[in-house]
Amino acid sequence: MTDFTAILKDVSLEKFGEMFSVLPRQAKQVLGKRLGLKPPKPGRLVAAAVRTAAKSENIYSAILDFDDNEAAEEILRSWLLLQRPMLVAALDHMGLAHQDGLTESNDVEKIATMDKKEIKALMDAICTVCSSEDAMIYIRFMGGTI
Repeated sequence: MTDFTAILKDVSLEKFGEMFSVLPRQAKQVLGKRLGLKPPKPGRLVAAAVRTAAKSENIYSAILDFDDNEAAEEILRSWLLLQRPMLVAALDHMGLAHQDGLTESNDVEKIATMDKKEIKALMDAICTVCSSEDAMIYIRFMGGTI
């Protein structure tokens, strides 16, 4: 089983903030409750961007401390769904049928069994449309070893 928390532990706070920002409000609230975080105190008007940054920092710290693999998977999955060019590049490279980067094929699971040479080729293909950090996150999420 993939250790999604380990993937999040390896990303920068800035990247985590990017991932956290794409979560729907309800998911952010549920995540905060699961991790035992208290909502901000009412009464102070704070810019939404400042609140979001502070909340993502708190959740990032909590995930690193609590090792909540299910929460980490949800954060990663939500972020990855918005990385369509990367998903398209990966699926095209593997020769899998897809619709705008989404597939119902279980053949994507073969990433977990790829050798280093195959992973390198996949990384090279994905990095034509995204950063190497994003590509590594995707490959690790799919069970690949970098």
